[in-house]
Amino acid sequence: LYPAEINSSSEKHGSPGIPNLPWTSSPAKDVTTLLVVVEELLHLVIILITEMPTPPPRDKQAHAMEAKRRLRREVVHRLASGSKTHSELAEVHHVLPQRDNHILSEEGKLINPDDASGAALEE
Repeated sequence: LYPAEINSSSEKHGSPGIPNLPWTSSPAKDVTTLLVVVEELLHLVIILITEMPTPPPRDKQAHAMEAKRRLRREVVHRLASGSKTHSELAEVHHVLPQRDNHILSEEGKLINPDDASGAALEE
């Protein structure tokens, strides 16, 4: 800080010779603002924890379960935004990785051999 800035900041804040530096002041001066900041921090932590990728599956069955979970999540998210037709829900596989689509297609063929395109969502 320059001497003129120290003098002008001390006149504004009433403490002579002590400048108000940006890193020493807190945006949360009252309790309600502090609670809002803490709430936003907790919301961020929850989002980060729930959206973290899972560890790689140990076998094909675990991968199929994880692929079903991802498929179910995408379908729920699509339906949460409003009602969808069957055609719109059938496009949900474009969001999933290629490997998940392949695993779900194989699983669907085991459950219903006549339907080569359907993914098994039931457990």
